[in-house]
Amino acid sequence: MRLDHVQRAVLRYLADVGGAATDFELRMRVNHPPSRIHQALEGLVLENLLELSSSEGYEVASLTRVGQRVA
Repeated sequence: MRLDHVQRAVLRYLADVGGAATDFELRMRVNHPPSRIHQALEGLVLENLLELSSSEGYEVASLTRVGQRVA
């Protein structure tokens, strides 16, 4: 598995904040356009590194560990 720089930044930010963040938070902190953040999230979901859910109109990305939700 090869991660690009945006995916690495997303994972690093999620690890720093306790394992979960909204797509809005990620756009602000990782500093990339919404389409690029969404692309990074989708790739990380395919690798089973993230789980996505919806809350109050936002996508929430949560780190996973061996396919189980962490946060």
